[in-house]
Amino acid sequence: MFSFYQVTADETGWEIQLLQDDEETVIKNDKGAIERLLSKINFLVGYDNYSKSDKLLASILKGLDPFDTLEKINSNKRVSFMLQSPITLDLKQELRNLDLEEVKYNLGAQDKSDVYVMQQIFKEREDYFTSKFEVVKEFKLQPPSLKKTRVGLASDILKTRKGTDKERLNITYDDRLQMKELPKPITDFYKSIQDQFKKGTDFTELEKEKFTFKLCDLDHLYGFGGLHAAKENYVSEGYFMQIDVKS
Repeated sequence: MFSFYQVTADETGWEIQLLQDDEETVIKNDKGAIERLLSKINFLVGYDNYSKSDKLLASILKGLDPFDTLEKINSNKRVSFMLQSPITLDLKQELRNLDLEEVKYNLGAQDKSDVYVMQQIFKEREDYFTSKFEVVKEFKLQPPSLKKTRVGLASDILKTRKGTDKERLNITYDDRLQMKELPKPITDFYKSIQDQFKKGTDFTELEKEKFTFKLCDLDHLYGFGGLHAAKENYVSEGYFMQIDVKS
């Protein structure tokens, strides 16, 4: 189902490494051979392939010189086309900026080929990709949505749009909130921020503002990342609930 791949190119031509069912295939400068092979593949998996290998392979299939594409990529020039079929997955997605050689070292796999290491990384990250497949299936999204990050998938599901700077501090309150039950100093704090924003104060400065208010005999710090409160040097035993709102 999943085939692991990497594309390289230079002045003399191009080469594609593929790993399917533990069998490695190398194709050099043979567009027909790669087209026949791709017709039998459901998913291509690479490492940082969204920024390089996908575009090189798209060049080959379009009859363009992949080395020209590679030079554009290395020069940070825009390459407008991407590989459309088969669907590709990028093992580097939502990881910190690790290059493949560093990953190989961390896994103790320096003697293995890149595509075999990709297969190993996929096994380590299988839960991540499985969760994306489940989301796409559950919400009946289009298959290309699999290429998106989890944030991108959530955006598709919630039908959100990217806001503008003019909208940043237009704060609205949930209709279910009983405003009169909220402490007035807190709502006044956010209202003051909005008023300053409307008068032209830079939002980057306003979003640094903090406000401290005592609730339940504990100082709560309010801002634009949420609120924070904690007892100093708190120690106890028993059952605790830890909730990550961002998740």
